[in-house]
Amino acid sequence: MIVERFRPEHLQSLILQPAQEWARANLGDPKYAEGLAETDAFTGLIDGRVVAIAGVRELWEGRGEAWALIARDIGPLGMRQTHYAVRRYLEVSRLRRIEAACDAAFLEAHRWLQLLGFIYEGPLALYTPDGRDCLRFARVR
Repeated sequence: MIVERFRPEHLQSLILQPAQEWARANLGDPKYAEGLAETDAFTGLIDGRVVAIAGVRELWEGRGEAWALIARDIGPLGMRQTHYAVRRYLEVSRLRRIEAACDAAFLEAHRWLQLLGFIYEGPLALYTPDGRDCLRFARVR
């Protein structure tokens, strides 16, 4: 996997996994892409194909919100490489608290967040643009 700084055009190449398809409506919005580019974000590529885009948006000093968009065809090796890249980022981050919101029904993402050291904190009712519930996780140093 090659990891590089996120660029807005990476969003157009990403074929989202079904559990994140709800986010597709935002991906074509140039303001959304530019906003992500202003975060501490990176793209994972395998054979030139975008398989993951992830980052942390700093909310205020010491606190940030993590996000990740994963390709439908990332495969086990790509997911493992993405996991290690995200874990490395988390280990060197200067933030004392990093939060993540995850779709309540997306059990694989809950498990991944916990493997990354995030702890479940509680529900977020009607959190997504289409009104689905999410769960809040946080990693605190």
